[in-house]
Amino acid sequence: MKNMRLELFIAIVLIVSLLLGGCASEQSESSDISPSPPTPEPSPQAASIPTVTPELRLYNEYDLPYAAIIDGEIYPDEEKSQTFLVTDASAVGFVLRWLFDYELSMTLISPSGSLIDPLVASTDPDVMYSLDFLQDYATHTETYEINNPEHGNWTVHIRAVKVPKSGEPYSLEVALKTNLTLSLWLKGMEYKPGEGMPIAVDLIRDGKGIISASVTADIKTPSKIIDTIVLYDDGLHGDNESNDGRYANEYTNTNSWGNYFITVTALGTVNGVEFQRQALAWMVVELTPDLSINASDISFSDNNPDDGETITITATVHNLGEADTNRTSVYFSDGKPPYDAHIGKDTIAIPAHGTAQAEITWEAIAGDHDICINLIASDAAEEDDYSNNYACKSIHVNGPVVVADAGGPYISYEGAVIVFDAGNSTGLAGCTLQYHWDYESDGCWETGWSSYPIGANVWDDEWTGNVTVEVRCGKLISRDSAQVIVENAPPVVEAGVNQTVHKGDTVNLSGSFWDLGEKDTHSATIDWGDGTVEAGTVAETEGRGSITGSHIYKASGVFTVTVTVTDDDGGWGADTMQVTVTSPA
Repeated sequence: MKNMRLELFIAIVLIVSLLLGGCASEQSESSDISPSPPTPEPSPQAASIPTVTPELRLYNEYDLPYAAIIDGEIYPDEEKSQTFLVTDASAVGFVLRWLFDYELSMTLISPSGSLIDPLVASTDPDVMYSLDFLQDYATHTETYEINNPEHGNWTVHIRAVKVPKSGEPYSLEVALKTNLTLSLWLKGMEYKPGEGMPIAVDLIRDGKGIISASVTADIKTPSKIIDTIVLYDDGLHGDNESNDGRYANEYTNTNSWGNYFITVTALGTVNGVEFQRQALAWMVVELTPDLSINASDISFSDNNPDDGETITITATVHNLGEADTNRTSVYFSDGKPPYDAHIGKDTIAIPAHGTAQAEITWEAIAGDHDICINLIASDAAEEDDYSNNYACKSIHVNGPVVVADAGGPYISYEGAVIVFDAGNSTGLAGCTLQYHWDYESDGCWETGWSSYPIGANVWDDEWTGNVTVEVRCGKLISRDSAQVIVENAPPVVEAGVNQTVHKGDTVNLSGSFWDLGEKDTHSATIDWGDGTVEAGTVAETEGRGSITGSHIYKASGVFTVTVTVTDDDGGWGADTMQVTVTSPA
């Protein structure tokens, strides 16, 4: 049977979580479960939630509670039935999913024997039905969501309407909206052969752990054999304390490489009501390579080449990992990112703990160069360490050269035009130099090639970085960078016109400001000159704005009003106006 789970699980979780008001889960893959589990002993609740074990992480971080997850395959004219126990839930979702251009149909029978099909769903406000096609996953999805479901055994009927003779695989999920959850904790997703897999779950209801439940983990191995282990809540199997609602054990049969699919099933009784919950995960068991290179591993057939000479660049690559790699791509480039120019690629095989050499030829160009090597194990899904996959080595090539000079450093204010000048760059006599500029040294050239050495740019907020210029004469190219410091520009404030009012009248102030930093935001204070200081009302857009405020003076006199505007970078500006307050005649 084709395995549907790995291809469909992301879409499944998204759909079901939306139906039941939850979040998308990180879980994936599951194996088949027994349709009629045995009735467990009653499961009382513990006093508190179990403590998290530091070396484990929550695999199903967004915790979508499942009653069951089934993989199956159906053939022409066939009908399949499956019964599920639904208890302790305010809603239940049944999701049937299949691939390709075929047709299945699903109907439900409630515990009381009522048929639920699309026609019933169209008139029953507690039943939502949908039939969708997810184009990104080439997947059909048929879904029922039942609000306030009857508690008891629900039967799902799946009928083959149009399927090939070879059969059509499907996936069926029963998800619950409930406060009784099963959360799965794992050490990680990747293991080495023979390494133990600690598996732990927290069985929680209303914030308390459920004890005395029957909890098992079915592990489908790469050879499709299902191993079953019991998870214990006895304090002796990596489950923290006994009787705290955490169940755990370690799976050790990991000698085969490949994917391991884990389905944890919890069965029990709370307050006299039976329940069943499942949680899912999938693991990868494999050895991984660890490619490594440093500057001393890069060599040149001629360490002092002349312009135009063809030399061989050799990279000695080490595999420090436990797995062979038969297809390591070795990329050679001239220059460091973001200005690296591709030279070429060689592909080599390197055994575990072994070494191999990659080579490429290069026509040397006069000047100073950084020859850089980047390694990718193309036949490995992962590596132990990516930090040692890159190295560079410098080489000087003799011959006529161009020397770029970016000038600088350049210091100015936000909103102001900064002019860059590479006019001190030098080249061969009789050669007209050409220039282009990268204003933020990010590998994006803002100007095309030009014989004019000047560039200019405006930053609308504070910024510190480098500007880069490339200068060329024929095939000879040189690059230089200079520091750029764009400082905050303080706002310029106009407090408004002087005013004369009678004592007891309202003074309405209307000022304005502008700021070269168009992205800045501003606040204002008004000192009315009589001991009252209060916030002004600011309205602004793209660095320009107004300040308003009102005040009533209780005494006569001449008052100096100070309006201060401060931007979000701490820059400020101020201006004053006078208010003359007279006594009424």
